[in-house]
Amino acid sequence: MNPLQLLDLVRPDGSRRRHPLLPPALPISPLRQTWRFAADQAQFMEDCRKSVGPAFTMDVPGYGPMVGFTDEDSLRRMIAANPDDFGPSNDVVAFFVGPSSIFLLEGEPHANARARTLSAFSGDRMRGYGPVILEAADRFLDGLRAGQRFSGMDAGRDLALEISLRARSGLSAGPDYDRMRELVIHFMDGGHNPFATLMSLYLPPDLVRSIVSGRRDPTTMRLLDDQGVFGLFARVPGIRAGRDLLDGLLDVIEKREATLDDGGSDALAFILRRAKESGHAYGRSEALDETLTLLLAGHDTTAVTLSWALYRLGRSPSVVRKMREELDQAFPGVPIDPRTIERLPYLRAVVDECFRLDGLARG
Repeated sequence: MNPLQLLDLVRPDGSRRRHPLLPPALPISPLRQTWRFAADQAQFMEDCRKSVGPAFTMDVPGYGPMVGFTDEDSLRRMIAANPDDFGPSNDVVAFFVGPSSIFLLEGEPHANARARTLSAFSGDRMRGYGPVILEAADRFLDGLRAGQRFSGMDAGRDLALEISLRARSGLSAGPDYDRMRELVIHFMDGGHNPFATLMSLYLPPDLVRSIVSGRRDPTTMRLLDDQGVFGLFARVPGIRAGRDLLDGLLDVIEKREATLDDGGSDALAFILRRAKESGHAYGRSEALDETLTLLLAGHDTTAVTLSWALYRLGRSPSVVRKMREELDQAFPGVPIDPRTIERLPYLRAVVDECFRLDGLARG
């Protein structure tokens, strides 16, 4: 049997029994597993790995058995599997990115959204973001001391957030940048509380989206009078953080729309210009959903990939030494040129290997 299709079995009388090929679970009740999953998902899964092994089952009521694999062999088998072996996966993000996200569109609307996104992330445009990425890396390195220990996860998150806000949204140092950075961090932190996790698990995505976004004018996406049930939910920290982030992003979109003729090369400007030129219906709601998708999905995948790269390089001093030698030879006594750095063969091989081992987006 395909290991990606492990399910509990239904007896003739309608009752269920555990499939014999399912890996074991922690010896605690499904309710306790669900609470631990909601309270601290990363720690719960790490405890499962340590106590059960590299493959384990999580029994979350309402979802059936969920199997976690932590070894590289299983990861490779999943990547090579037929996509039909998997069910819909993008629905899980619908509760926040919204129905106009490229993750959820199909047919012509998806094609239009894809064209807008590609207008900002084609090869030449990606090279244009090089100086922003280089400045962010320089700033991070300048803040380190000799012999200092730091968290690869925190470093990846901070670098990805700065690059995302500057390259994708066109924000530079100043009050607007500082405000958006704080809003994103508060939202990320608020989204990890048990209440938010349980909501995303058990409530329909459309309902969660309504609770987070509140009552908004469909034209401007600004909050209307938010009393009653939606007003009560607004007091929950995670939901409050989500609403504040929505308002912050709307401010960014409105300011960027007002300055589109400035020739700026940030991703948001390219997308808004493409939408304006295409003639397709493109309102504030669509712009907000696409901006959320770029910010949240792009930031998370970049942060995790950077964190794993830092971790693996930290364990491979010989690789780091060879990379430095190649960089010193290519740029002797001069600043690194982000337009030509991709031509360095050893560095290119290291980057490709990092994506092969730990990349979250694979074709």
